[in-house]
Amino acid sequence: MGNAQNRFPRTVAGYDRGAVDRHVSALEEQNRAMATDLERQARRAHTLAAELAELREAHDALKRKFDRACRTPIEADGLSERMLRLVELAHVEASEITQDARTRAEHTRTAADEEARRLRRRHERKLAELDQRRAQHEAEFAERMRVNQEEFDRRERLAEQERRNRDEQSARRRQKTEQELAAALAARRAESERSVQQREAEAADRAAAMVATAQERAAEMVARATARVNELTDVQNTLLAQLRETKEILVAVGDLTEPSEEEAALLAVESVPEQRDTDPEPANDPANEPATVR
Repeated sequence: MGNAQNRFPRTVAGYDRGAVDRHVSALEEQNRAMATDLERQARRAHTLAAELAELREAHDALKRKFDRACRTPIEADGLSERMLRLVELAHVEASEITQDARTRAEHTRTAADEEARRLRRRHERKLAELDQRRAQHEAEFAERMRVNQEEFDRRERLAEQERRNRDEQSARRRQKTEQELAAALAARRAESERSVQQREAEAADRAAAMVATAQERAAEMVARATARVNELTDVQNTLLAQLRETKEILVAVGDLTEPSEEEAALLAVESVPEQRDTDPEPANDPANEPATVR
């Protein structure tokens, strides 16, 4: 039994299920073989009993025949000495045959009974051994189930503890990650604000420079326009003076009674500087306005 147990391969917890199943199958096969052998021996015992019954019947028939022969009186006077001797020999031989048949029948019956008892004892011994093995296997199975259950409970507790530890580690990592992410977002937000402020300052500087440049260009353009107007005004005044002198000469001469079209145009132009001197300053050109910083 112990050697059979040592053949089971070990697994993580308990014996290998396949090996146990094969061992149980082998025991069941052995039990079936024993049952078959017991049935064969029983048939043999039955056959021996039948043979014994036949021998008994033959013995009884021979005994009845012998008794009938013995009961029949034999006249000694009518028999010769030789015939008497044959009768005596027949009686002796019949007694020997009867005794031999009885001996053989008794021996056969004794052998059959002994074989039946031996087979019964063997069968009972095998049954007891099988019961003992079954009880031992059941005890081992129960013990193994108990050990497996304890191992399962222990591993389940370890797994639960490991799961809690992993959850705590995950929570700590998640909290740390959230803190790092918040710090990174704050840093990026601050950097973005600084970058926006820097870009706004640069844009304001560029806008101020553009405004200053535009103002300088506007002032320069106004100065050039003013100089040009003054120059045109001087030319106009010169032309008007020449026209008046010419008109005076013509009036004096008397060649003209009314001014010509050219003179009327010059007179109309003469009134323009006086109107320009009285007009308010024109509004600033939108192109010269400083650009608004968006």
